[in-house]
Amino acid sequence: MGYRAQVNRANVGNNNGEILNKFNWDLEVTKRPAIVYWPGDMVYFNRLKDISGLPDDQVSIEDVEVGGGFTITQTGDSANRQPVEVTFNFQDYEDSTIGYLVHDWKIKIQDPVTRRSFRKADLVADMVAYQLNTDLIPVKAWYLYNGMISSGSTNDDSFTNKKEISGQVNMAVKFEWWDIKWLNK
Repeated sequence: MGYRAQVNRANVGNNNGEILNKFNWDLEVTKRPAIVYWPGDMVYFNRLKDISGLPDDQVSIEDVEVGGGFTITQTGDSANRQPVEVTFNFQDYEDSTIGYLVHDWKIKIQDPVTRRSFRKADLVADMVAYQLNTDLIPVKAWYLYNGMISSGSTNDDSFTNKKEISGQVNMAVKFEWWDIKWLNK
């Protein structure tokens, strides 16, 4: 009798602890952009609502033509050598801390007045995103390296007479290299 025979399928549902879900996650910023305003880890993580665009495990297979007209299939260039753009969505408050982070990072990359930039080493960030199980233990990690903001929106471009909540801040960061590790050994 194997494992599948022992699992009672009738009791395995969405609320069961055996199901891995998407809402238990964590983020660690292992290298902050040195020259960019940083509001502090607690402010950053408490206002971060979701992350999208994390890469998936990919295999690159290529058909290569060799002498004599034969074609062989072999592994190609590693998919994790391709850049990936990850989007971070925040709920900012009256102090506009996250909005200023987005603005400052963009200005430090290229000042619109002087057209100058700071060194790349001072502008990049490294991050690790974790997927957690129901016991809040990491089971999968995305290691993201050399990230630089590629776009950001603070949604502060209009005003209205209606009572609306403002402060949705989106920030897309393009990472040069990434790796995925499964931690559930």
